[in-house]
Amino acid sequence: MSETVTPERLLLETTQALLAEIGDDGPDFHWHPDMALPEWIEINPVAAKALLLALGRWSVALGRDSLASLAIWVGETALGDDPGSLVLQAGRRHPNAPAPSVLPADPQLEAIQTAAKALGATRVVPGIEDGTERVSVHLPDLLPAEITRAEPFGKAFDRRRLLLIRRPILTPARLARSMALTSLITEFVPDADAALARVAEGHAKGRPYDFVGLSAVALADRTEAVLQALRNAPGGDRLQIVVTGADERLIDHPHVDAVLCAGKTSDRLLDAIFDLIRRARPGEGREATNGEVPSLAGRHILIVEDVAMNRALMQAMLSPTGATLSLAADGESGIEAMRNRPADIVLMDIAMPRMDGLQATRRIKEIAPQTTIIALTAHARGEDRSRYLAAGMDDYMAKPIRVDDLYNALRRAVA
Repeated sequence: MSETVTPERLLLETTQALLAEIGDDGPDFHWHPDMALPEWIEINPVAAKALLLALGRWSVALGRDSLASLAIWVGETALGDDPGSLVLQAGRRHPNAPAPSVLPADPQLEAIQTAAKALGATRVVPGIEDGTERVSVHLPDLLPAEITRAEPFGKAFDRRRLLLIRRPILTPARLARSMALTSLITEFVPDADAALARVAEGHAKGRPYDFVGLSAVALADRTEAVLQALRNAPGGDRLQIVVTGADERLIDHPHVDAVLCAGKTSDRLLDAIFDLIRRARPGEGREATNGEVPSLAGRHILIVEDVAMNRALMQAMLSPTGATLSLAADGESGIEAMRNRPADIVLMDIAMPRMDGLQATRRIKEIAPQTTIIALTAHARGEDRSRYLAAGMDDYMAKPIRVDDLYNALRRAVA
C-alpha cells in the first residue's frame, strides 16, 4: 500500500536502523538524499525501507576499515535514467583492497534483487567505477513532472566553499549536481597534497575555502599530519575541518571542528557543516594571521626536504609569493639542483638520508656563497642554532612550520 512519505526521512530512518544493527563495527558511512528530491513521494514505505536496508547491508559488508554509502537520487535522463524515476543506490570501497573486476553474486545481492522486485523496480544495475562498487535500483514513475523541492538548509550555504579530500564514494556526477542545488560550492581533490595546493591557491586568489571534509578511514595513519598541514597552510587558520569515519579520540582535537564517528552517528557531512554555521557568532573565530604575503616574484627558492608531505606543504605555503620553486629529496639532490640552477634561498631540512642538511649547507655555500640557507628543524635549542650557523646557515625555523613564521623568515632573507 503506497503512502505519502518524505524521502529524506525514509533514508534517515533506514540509516539509523542500519547503524544500530552493525554497532561499533560500522564503516565510514555516507548517506545522501538528493537535493533535487521533492518534499513528498508516493511509495510503499515498508517495501522501500526493506530495499534500502538490503542495499545498506551490502554497502557495509566490507567492514570497519571501508567506505560505504547509501543515497536516493532523482532520475536523470543524461545519466541513463528513465523520466520520472527514482534511483536508490549503494556504494562501497575498501582502501586497502583492490576492487573486483565484476561484482560477485552473493546472498546480499540476491536480497537486493528480491526487495527491488517487490517494489516494482525496472532495473538493478551492479557496477564498478574508479575502484568503487555500486548497486543502483531504478524505480519508475514515482516523480511528478513538476517537483517542489525540499530545502532543509535554506540559504545557509550560500556562497560558502567546501573542499572534500577523497574520491567520492557517492556517484560524482549525481553528487556534484545535488550539491550545486544547496549553493555550497563543492570541489573534490583525490589526496591531501592536492588539497594543500588548492587551499593555498584559493587563499592567494581571494576565494578561500570555508570548510574541508576528509575521511579518517581513507587517510589512515596520515590523519594527524594532514590536519597539521591544513592548519598551517596559507588560509588554513580560517578553515573549519570536518572528519568523517573517525573514532571519538578526534572529538577534542585542536585542529578538528566537527567529527562524524564511524558507526555511531547518522549525521551527514551537510548536517555537520550546517551546525557549524548555525553555532557561529559574529566576532568568533581563530586568531587571525597578519595575512601579508611577501612578494618574491623573480626569486628562486629550493626546498630540500625528504618527506613528501612536508614538500607539498612548503609548496602550498610558497605558491602565493610568486617565487619560482624547485624541490630536492635529500642533501645530495639539493647540491645537484644548486649546480644546475642556483637558488636565491634554500629551505633546508636537517635530518635526511644520504646527506644531512649540515653537510649539504657547507657544500652549497662553496658553490654559491651568497645564497641564503634557512634550516627547517624539529630541534630549535640554543646549541642547535649554533651548529646551524657554524655550518653556514643564515636562519632557522622550528617544525612544524607555520605560514607566518615562514613568511617572516623570507622577509628577513630578502631585506
